[in-house]
Amino acid sequence: RWRDFKSPETAGAGRLIIYSGIITYFTSSSPLQKAFGNGLGSSQYILNDWINVPVVAHNDFLEILLSGGIVGLLLYLLFLFFIGKEIRRSLKSKNIFSLATIMAFVIYLISAFVNGILYNASALTYFACLLGVIIWQGKSISE
Repeated sequence: RWRDFKSPETAGAGRLIIYSGIITYFTSSSPLQKAFGNGLGSSQYILNDWINVPVVAHNDFLEILLSGGIVGLLLYLLFLFFIGKEIRRSLKSKNIFSLATIMAFVIYLISAFVNGILYNASALTYFACLLGVIIWQGKSISE
């Protein structure tokens, strides 16, 4: 596997080529597409045209940038910011759920960056559970 990193075509299972294709497409898009994106699931069609393989972005940030544009990416980042803010607030309770929530959120961010979990139903289920714990923590702290 380590020898795969010698070539951009094989490095990270071809992710560098995928990321490059998305960034190139995005930078050459119209202002309207840059602002609002190309629609959900558009990366498969765009990457199929770019590298002849219908794959998703394997990076949620790039996927959202391509499908929802700058507006969509900013909303997603704002959403993640508020989750982080709630997790930080839950640290005041100093219980085991706070630490587990931080760890789960960090794992989510890493996975979203290198794997992309938007199209992974089981990963999104875990993320929904994480959100539930964060909301529950927030309510128990404010009471």
